[in-house]
Amino acid sequence: MLIDLVIRSDKVVTSHGVGAYDIAISGGKIAAVAEAGTFEAAPDFRLIDATGRIVIPGGIDPHVHCAWHVPNLDGTAGLSDPPPIVSKAAIHGGTTTIIDFARWTHGTTIRDTIETRDKTWVGQCVSGAPDPDHTDRPRTSGTVASPSVGRA
Repeated sequence: MLIDLVIRSDKVVTSHGVGAYDIAISGGKIAAVAEAGTFEAAPDFRLIDATGRIVIPGGIDPHVHCAWHVPNLDGTAGLSDPPPIVSKAAIHGGTTTIIDFARWTHGTTIRDTIETRDKTWVGQCVSGAPDPDHTDRPRTSGTVASPSVGRA
């Protein structure tokens, strides 16, 4: 396993409570959560010392409506924000998984409905997050799964 990044904190939130852990990242995914100090700084990975800061898993929003028909205050109809806006807002708020509502209509199958909805997301999602110094911007991903788009 090639480790790219280690985040170390004394306030890591896990399903077992809060504690001091190293979070090892490989290929953009969490590869290991281990006792703090397990991964020592090395030239082949970056170490972020988040001591004193709370480190939590990304949130999941299981019900979003992207490019959905909504009434405007003046009585006209409009659309809610599209995937690029919604995914950017989500990731900046700590939400890493969003599940967009799929609208089924008569004459289509549920599978066709989900596939059509998923095509709307391809190449539209924002993935990654600004670095800790906030000097870069999230980038547009070419995949549906970053951030994760569930199958509703």
